[in-house]
Amino acid sequence: MRQFYLIRHAESLGNIAMSGGGDPGLSPFGRAQAAFCAGKLAELIENEPSLAISSPFERCLDTAEILVSQLDGCEGVKLEPALSESLGEYNLPGSYEPDSLKEKAERRESVVGDYDTAKWWSMEVETRQSLSLRMAMLRNRLLGADFDVSVVICVAHWPTISALARSMTPDAAMTKVDNAAITKIVYDGRFELELLNAYVYRTD
Repeated sequence: MRQFYLIRHAESLGNIAMSGGGDPGLSPFGRAQAAFCAGKLAELIENEPSLAISSPFERCLDTAEILVSQLDGCEGVKLEPALSESLGEYNLPGSYEPDSLKEKAERRESVVGDYDTAKWWSMEVETRQSLSLRMAMLRNRLLGADFDVSVVICVAHWPTISALARSMTPDAAMTKVDNAAITKIVYDGRFELELLNAYVYRTD
């Protein structure tokens, strides 16, 4: 049986309008959210062999690093551009360009794998249909030899988490994806939803 945990990044500085940059990291509250999520994830996974794959944007990588820090059986974080969201969705300066995957990997000890300096992002506005197709292709890859591990943790953005979940099972339709919430889908010949947008961190 394969287990997939789909997690939106924790609150970023961009979510609370504290950063005008195109690639903001987590806010202090976001780090608390990610730590809470990491504890819940560790309880769910226990010591199962696992791998985290993350959108290369900083808010997702910050979240993924906090998550894997509490998972004894985790191989690390693999950068996965297919999980990113289109930069065309944002009003960004035309000169903005994210760092290459190689540069991002060199700054983070938890990142595993080899990367180059090729462009990995798109400035095109993505349609719902093209996003659905991209996530369906990723879903198929997740079942292949590239991800031959019993537990895969996917850290990404609201649109990509929602579309990837829907590509696995219609039961995972989400009208909202909370920061650092957990959606769990298992595969044993067919996909089955076990948790949907669960364990939202609250302070009230």
